[in-house]
Amino acid sequence: MGNKKRLLMEQEFRTKGRIQKEAVCKVQIHINEDSGMHEVVLTEPEDKNYRGISTTNYFEVFATDVKNKFLQQVSSDKIQWFDLLKWKIPGLGEQLIAVKLDWKDGQYMDPQWRGVVA
Repeated sequence: MGNKKRLLMEQEFRTKGRIQKEAVCKVQIHINEDSGMHEVVLTEPEDKNYRGISTTNYFEVFATDVKNKFLQQVSSDKIQWFDLLKWKIPGLGEQLIAVKLDWKDGQYMDPQWRGVVA
């Protein structure tokens, strides 16, 4: 992610789940003021009792719904997506991973994790 970025919003985000009534993630949207790119970070919700689908396993659905709710006016090629993994195993900490998605017919598909950014 770029050096001159500004946090636009950070909140818990809820959308329709598969088996569960809803799926929940935490979303952060930054604007990189150097490049004009929107950088979106999705991660597990803060609720330690959450037992729904993981952000990683539902990434394209979360990304589509986040874009439609918060970034409707932003072209999909001006959005970079990241998956923040918070490992539950002691000592592993967190990893921020870039995720490439294809935008087709109004939805994201084919997520490809590109490697650790931070």
